[in-house]
Amino acid sequence: MAPISKISGGIFAAALLCAACNTADKKSTSDSSALAAKTPQPTLAASAPQSTPAVGTESNAIADAPVRTYSGPTIVTDSLVNEPLLELHGNEEWVLRLPRAMARVLYDSLPGFAPNPLSQYGPKTVAWMLERDPGAALPSLVVGDFNGDSTLDVAMEGTTAKESSFFLLLSKSDTVKEPKILIVHRIEGTKPETYHYMGLTHAKHYEETEDVTALDLKHDAVVYGFEMAASIYYVEKGKLTQYSIAD
Repeated sequence: MAPISKISGGIFAAALLCAACNTADKKSTSDSSALAAKTPQPTLAASAPQSTPAVGTESNAIADAPVRTYSGPTIVTDSLVNEPLLELHGNEEWVLRLPRAMARVLYDSLPGFAPNPLSQYGPKTVAWMLERDPGAALPSLVVGDFNGDSTLDVAMEGTTAKESSFFLLLSKSDTVKEPKILIVHRIEGTKPETYHYMGLTHAKHYEETEDVTALDLKHDAVVYGFEMAASIYYVEKGKLTQYSIAD
Protein backbone atom coordinates (compact mmCIF):
# COMPACT_ATOMS: atom_id res chain seq x y z
CA MET A 1 0.00 0.00 0.00
CA ALA A 2 1.45 3.34 -1.02
CA PRO A 3 1.57 5.83 1.89
CA ILE A 4 -0.81 8.81 1.70
CA SER A 5 1.03 11.64 3.49
CA LYS A 6 3.05 9.60 5.98
CA ILE A 7 4.62 11.13 9.05
CA SER A 8 7.01 9.15 11.22
CA GLY A 9 5.69 8.46 14.71
CA GLY A 10 6.33 6.87 18.08
CA ILE A 11 5.34 3.69 19.88
CA PHE A 12 1.59 3.42 20.49
CA ALA A 13 -0.44 1.49 23.03
CA ALA A 14 -2.28 -0.38 20.25
CA ALA A 15 0.97 -2.14 19.45
CA LEU A 16 1.19 -3.32 23.05
CA LEU A 17 -2.32 -4.74 22.81
CA CYS A 18 -1.41 -6.61 19.64
CA ALA A 19 1.41 -8.40 21.44
CA ALA A 20 -0.62 -8.98 24.63
CA CYS A 21 -3.60 -10.68 23.00
CA ASN A 22 -1.54 -12.78 20.57
CA THR A 23 -1.85 -15.98 22.66
CA ALA A 24 -5.66 -15.74 22.94
CA ASP A 25 -6.51 -14.65 19.40
CA LYS A 26 -3.26 -14.76 17.40
CA LYS A 27 -3.73 -11.08 16.61
CA SER A 28 -4.64 -7.97 18.51
CA THR A 29 -6.14 -4.55 18.26
CA SER A 30 -5.81 -0.88 19.05
CA ASP A 31 -5.24 1.85 21.56
CA SER A 32 -8.25 4.02 22.24
CA SER A 33 -9.66 6.34 24.84
CA ALA A 34 -13.14 6.63 26.32
CA LEU A 35 -15.88 7.10 23.74
CA ALA A 36 -17.77 10.36 23.23
CA ALA A 37 -20.95 10.60 25.28
CA LYS A 38 -23.35 10.60 22.33
CA THR A 39 -22.30 7.12 21.20
CA PRO A 40 -24.44 4.21 22.50
CA GLN A 41 -22.77 2.06 25.15
CA PRO A 42 -24.36 -1.40 25.40
CA THR A 43 -23.71 -3.67 28.38
CA LEU A 44 -21.21 -6.43 27.63
CA ALA A 45 -20.71 -9.80 29.25
CA ALA A 46 -16.93 -10.00 28.91
CA SER A 47 -14.68 -8.07 31.26
CA ALA A 48 -11.36 -6.45 30.34
CA PRO A 49 -8.37 -4.86 32.08
CA GLN A 50 -8.38 -1.15 32.74
CA SER A 51 -4.86 -0.70 31.41
CA THR A 52 -2.93 -2.07 28.47
CA PRO A 53 -1.00 -5.27 29.33
CA ALA A 54 2.78 -5.22 29.05
CA VAL A 55 4.50 -6.50 25.93
CA GLY A 56 4.91 -10.26 25.91
CA THR A 57 2.27 -10.89 28.60
CA GLU A 58 -1.42 -11.75 28.57
CA SER A 59 -3.76 -10.34 31.16
CA ASN A 60 -5.65 -12.97 33.18
CA ALA A 61 -8.77 -10.84 32.73
CA ILE A 62 -8.50 -11.33 28.97
CA ALA A 63 -7.51 -14.99 29.12
CA ASP A 64 -10.07 -16.12 31.71
CA ALA A 65 -13.10 -13.90 31.07
CA PRO A 66 -16.23 -15.56 29.65
CA VAL A 67 -16.54 -14.59 25.99
CA ARG A 68 -19.78 -13.85 24.20
CA THR A 69 -19.94 -14.60 20.48
CA TYR A 70 -21.23 -11.80 18.28
CA SER A 71 -22.31 -11.66 14.64
CA GLY A 72 -22.12 -8.89 12.06
CA PRO A 73 -21.39 -6.15 11.47
CA THR A 74 -24.27 -5.74 9.03
CA ILE A 75 -24.92 -2.49 7.14
CA VAL A 76 -28.49 -1.17 7.08
CA THR A 77 -29.61 1.92 5.15
CA ASP A 78 -31.69 4.16 7.40
CA SER A 79 -33.27 7.42 6.23
CA LEU A 80 -33.98 8.43 9.85
CA VAL A 81 -30.32 8.84 10.91
CA ASN A 82 -28.03 11.73 9.98
CA GLU A 83 -24.73 10.04 10.80
CA PRO A 84 -23.45 6.46 11.20
CA LEU A 85 -24.81 4.62 14.23
CA LEU A 86 -23.41 1.31 15.49
CA GLU A 87 -25.93 -0.73 17.49
CA LEU A 88 -26.16 -4.12 19.16
CA HIS A 89 -29.35 -5.93 18.11
CA GLY A 90 -30.79 -8.86 20.01
CA ASN A 91 -27.75 -8.84 22.31
CA GLU A 92 -25.64 -10.58 19.66
CA GLU A 93 -25.70 -8.91 16.21
CA TRP A 94 -23.84 -5.66 15.50
CA VAL A 95 -25.59 -3.43 12.96
CA LEU A 96 -24.32 -0.22 11.34
CA ARG A 97 -27.13 2.15 10.43
CA LEU A 98 -26.02 4.40 7.56
CA PRO A 99 -27.82 7.51 6.26
CA ARG A 100 -29.20 6.93 2.79
CA ALA A 101 -26.78 9.36 1.12
CA MET A 102 -23.75 7.69 2.74
CA ALA A 103 -24.96 4.24 1.70
CA ARG A 104 -25.39 5.44 -1.89
CA VAL A 105 -21.81 6.75 -2.02
CA LEU A 106 -20.49 3.53 -0.48
CA TYR A 107 -22.21 1.17 -2.88
CA ASP A 108 -21.59 3.36 -5.94
CA SER A 109 -17.88 3.20 -5.13
CA LEU A 110 -17.71 -0.39 -3.85
CA PRO A 111 -20.72 -2.39 -5.13
CA GLY A 112 -21.68 -5.23 -2.83
CA PHE A 113 -19.28 -4.17 -0.08
CA ALA A 114 -19.54 -5.92 3.30
CA PRO A 115 -17.26 -5.35 6.32
CA ASN A 116 -15.18 -8.29 7.49
CA PRO A 117 -17.38 -10.38 9.83
CA LEU A 118 -16.56 -10.74 13.51
CA SER A 119 -16.46 -14.51 13.05
CA GLN A 120 -13.14 -14.03 11.25
CA TYR A 121 -11.51 -12.59 14.39
CA GLY A 122 -10.70 -14.02 17.78
CA PRO A 123 -13.63 -13.59 20.23
CA LYS A 124 -11.36 -12.42 23.06
CA THR A 125 -10.00 -9.60 20.88
CA VAL A 126 -13.55 -8.55 19.97
CA ALA A 127 -14.54 -8.58 23.65
CA TRP A 128 -11.52 -6.45 24.59
CA MET A 129 -12.33 -3.87 21.90
CA LEU A 130 -15.97 -3.65 22.93
CA GLU A 131 -14.94 -3.05 26.53
CA ARG A 132 -12.55 -0.27 25.50
CA ASP A 133 -14.85 1.51 23.01
CA PRO A 134 -18.40 0.18 23.40
CA GLY A 135 -20.61 1.04 20.47
CA ALA A 136 -17.73 2.59 18.50
CA ALA A 137 -15.04 0.12 17.49
CA LEU A 138 -15.01 -3.38 16.02
CA PRO A 139 -11.98 -5.01 14.36
CA SER A 140 -13.27 -4.13 10.87
CA LEU A 141 -15.44 -1.06 11.58
CA VAL A 142 -14.87 2.12 13.59
CA VAL A 143 -17.19 5.10 14.14
CA GLY A 144 -15.71 8.50 15.05
CA ASP A 145 -15.26 12.12 13.98
CA PHE A 146 -12.27 11.73 11.67
CA ASN A 147 -12.23 15.24 10.19
CA GLY A 148 -13.13 17.37 13.19
CA ASP A 149 -16.50 18.66 11.95
CA SER A 150 -18.44 17.38 15.01
CA THR A 151 -20.25 14.78 12.88
CA LEU A 152 -19.59 11.04 13.14
CA ASP A 153 -17.92 9.27 10.23
CA VAL A 154 -17.11 5.59 9.72
CA ALA A 155 -14.03 3.60 8.69
CA MET A 156 -14.37 0.04 7.41
CA GLU A 157 -12.34 -2.83 6.04
CA GLY A 158 -14.05 -5.55 4.05
CA THR A 159 -14.68 -7.07 0.64
CA THR A 160 -16.70 -6.80 -2.54
CA ALA A 161 -17.11 -9.54 -5.15
CA LYS A 162 -13.69 -8.62 -6.60
CA GLU A 163 -11.50 -6.95 -3.99
CA SER A 164 -10.81 -6.10 -0.39
CA SER A 165 -10.55 -2.49 0.73
CA PHE A 166 -9.96 -0.19 3.69
CA PHE A 167 -11.49 3.30 3.62
CA LEU A 168 -12.94 6.23 5.53
CA LEU A 169 -16.51 7.33 4.72
CA LEU A 170 -17.21 10.93 5.74
CA SER A 171 -20.67 12.18 6.68
CA LYS A 172 -22.35 15.20 5.20
CA SER A 173 -21.78 18.24 7.42
CA ASP A 174 -21.28 22.00 7.39
CA THR A 175 -17.81 21.45 5.91
CA VAL A 176 -18.51 18.36 3.77
CA LYS A 177 -21.23 19.13 1.22
CA GLU A 178 -21.93 15.50 0.37
CA PRO A 179 -20.78 12.19 1.88
CA LYS A 180 -17.30 11.31 0.63
CA ILE A 181 -15.33 8.06 0.53
CA LEU A 182 -11.55 8.16 0.97
CA ILE A 183 -9.90 4.90 -0.07
CA VAL A 184 -6.78 3.96 1.88
CA HIS A 185 -6.10 0.79 -0.10
CA ARG A 186 -7.79 -1.63 -2.49
CA ILE A 187 -6.42 -5.14 -3.10
CA GLU A 188 -7.59 -7.66 -5.70
CA GLY A 189 -9.10 -10.77 -4.19
CA THR A 190 -11.93 -11.40 -1.76
CA LYS A 191 -10.14 -13.03 1.17
CA PRO A 192 -10.79 -10.92 4.29
CA GLU A 193 -7.60 -9.29 5.61
CA THR A 194 -8.27 -10.25 9.21
CA TYR A 195 -4.62 -10.08 10.23
CA HIS A 196 -5.19 -6.33 10.41
CA TYR A 197 -7.12 -4.74 13.25
CA MET A 198 -8.79 -1.36 13.44
CA GLY A 199 -9.40 0.77 16.50
CA LEU A 200 -10.26 4.26 17.67
CA THR A 201 -8.09 6.98 19.18
CA HIS A 202 -9.07 10.48 20.25
CA ALA A 203 -7.38 13.87 20.28
CA LYS A 204 -3.91 13.68 21.81
CA HIS A 205 -0.39 15.05 21.53
CA TYR A 206 2.50 12.98 20.18
CA GLU A 207 5.80 14.30 21.51
CA GLU A 208 8.69 15.00 19.17
CA THR A 209 11.70 12.76 19.75
CA GLU A 210 14.85 11.90 17.85
CA ASP A 211 12.83 9.65 15.55
CA VAL A 212 9.35 11.13 15.81
CA THR A 213 7.82 14.29 14.42
CA ALA A 214 5.44 15.92 16.89
CA LEU A 215 1.73 15.74 16.13
CA ASP A 216 -1.21 17.46 17.78
CA LEU A 217 -4.14 15.25 16.85
CA LYS A 218 -7.18 17.48 17.29
CA HIS A 219 -9.95 14.92 16.76
CA ASP A 220 -10.62 11.20 16.37
CA ALA A 221 -8.49 8.97 14.17
CA VAL A 222 -8.59 5.35 13.01
CA VAL A 223 -5.89 3.06 14.34
CA TYR A 224 -4.83 0.44 11.78
CA GLY A 225 -2.44 -2.14 13.18
CA PHE A 226 -0.65 -5.37 12.36
CA GLU A 227 1.37 -7.09 15.09
CA MET A 228 3.88 -4.43 16.29
CA ALA A 229 3.24 -2.04 13.38
CA ALA A 230 0.48 0.57 13.50
CA SER A 231 -0.60 3.81 11.88
CA ILE A 232 -3.42 6.24 12.44
CA TYR A 233 -5.55 7.71 9.66
CA TYR A 234 -7.50 10.95 9.82
CA VAL A 235 -8.56 13.86 7.61
CA GLU A 236 -6.75 17.17 7.89
CA LYS A 237 -7.83 20.13 5.71
CA GLY A 238 -9.78 17.77 3.49
CA LYS A 239 -6.88 15.37 2.89
CA LEU A 240 -6.47 11.82 4.15
CA THR A 241 -3.38 11.69 6.35
CA GLN A 242 -1.35 8.75 7.67
CA TYR A 243 0.82 8.97 10.80
CA SER A 244 3.02 6.03 11.81
CA ILE A 245 2.86 5.33 15.54
CA ALA A 246 4.74 2.01 15.78
CA ASP A 247 7.32 0.09 13.77
